[in-house]
Amino acid sequence: MSMLSSAELSKKRDELNASVRERIQSVRKKTNDLKSLNESAKKLREERDKKNKLVVELKKNRNSANADVKKVAGQLRKLDDEIKKLPVQTESTEGLKKKAKDLDWKIQTEHRSVKKDEELRDSLDKMEFVINATGEKASIFEKRAKLSDEIEKKRMDAETIHSIVVDNSQAAQELHNQVVSLYGKIKTIREEISPVLKELDELRMQANETHSELIALRKNTKESARAKQFSEKGAQEKEFKSRAKELMKGFSEGKKLSTEELMIIRVYG
Repeated sequence: MSMLSSAELSKKRDELNASVRERIQSVRKKTNDLKSLNESAKKLREERDKKNKLVVELKKNRNSANADVKKVAGQLRKLDDEIKKLPVQTESTEGLKKKAKDLDWKIQTEHRSVKKDEELRDSLDKMEFVINATGEKASIFEKRAKLSDEIEKKRMDAETIHSIVVDNSQAAQELHNQVVSLYGKIKTIREEISPVLKELDELRMQANETHSELIALRKNTKESARAKQFSEKGAQEKEFKSRAKELMKGFSEGKKLSTEELMIIRVYG
């Protein structure tokens, strides 16, 4: 039991309760800060996740565009291979056509040996092959030009999508960094709250103990005062009874008593 007085215990209890209220205010403020930080972190996470989801979809589109580029590039290579197989034209198509026409006329109108005739006809076939190949080559070059335009467009699409992917990836990373930063602040505040809560529990316990001591002290003091009052009252009553006995003896011997003395005999006799 504490040796402090009632006033001292009361003061100590009030001081402890004030400290409890102070700690509660501190915890409440930090808790509100935590709530605000958690809400901010949640919004940033949602925004980050949307960016990452968009990046995933964009990467699929970019991969599809790159696949289209590869496909068209393969078609271009095939056309180039076809062009390589065609004969090399060293003079104009019109010049070749004139030569072929002249050679054909010569074959039709002149007499020559079978061997010479076969040589001329072989030359004519080669000329006609080159002439026909020229038309085929023109058609291939036309197809190639269209494919070149197509692959350039698809490359630009792929590059554009890639640029968007990079921008959104960087934005998602920046949002993630902000989330990590907030998590750091949240961790710090939680670490600050923990000892305050422990201290708060200790102060509450001390305040309750002090209050219990105060109540017990007041109860004991009240009971002591009551016991003293009863003791004093008993001693006084005993004294009056003794006095009443003496007065009664005097009264029986014919002694004249005052009104107050008669009252004492009446009450305590």
